[in-house]
Amino acid sequence: MNTKWVKYLLIALFLGAAVLDIASTHFAVSQSPEIAARESNPLVAAGLGFMGMYIVKMSLMLVIVWMFTRPQKSERIFYFQITFMLLLIVAQLMAAYGNYYIGNHADEYALLQPMTEDAKANYYTNFIKVTILFPFIIAFLPYLIFEWTYKYETFSKRRLIYKGEINAEIKKNV
Repeated sequence: MNTKWVKYLLIALFLGAAVLDIASTHFAVSQSPEIAARESNPLVAAGLGFMGMYIVKMSLMLVIVWMFTRPQKSERIFYFQITFMLLLIVAQLMAAYGNYYIGNHADEYALLQPMTEDAKANYYTNFIKVTILFPFIIAFLPYLIFEWTYKYETFSKRRLIYKGEINAEIKKNV
């Protein structure tokens, strides 16, 4: 089965979500300077500004797409990349929705107290943990357990062929 269309679909969704995230960030922060001051991205806090953040995000997008399109060395890396790509898509869509919501309610957000740098860093860290890190661990640990234990299980009907069993299956059918 050719899985190239799945990879291209994920790449298109990833790039679309990333562009949507960048556009919604620009939409939200352009509403007022108070909203721009509340941006929690560490790149902005480090002094790169919004244009620097956009350039770094686009560069990271290209690196991720390049890594995703390279030939895969193992099933584990392929699974890791698909899971990571899906989680990035979800995180970017959630961030884009949040930015869009803030942009539409700019008057309310402009009146709030400014966030401290620690509060911004804490918010951003928690967002990454909840949308990417924890779901990735939840998705990857069962795969590792499956991979480590699969070869020792006996099944009445196997649908997957484990490494090394392909030659045995071929010899048995000849």
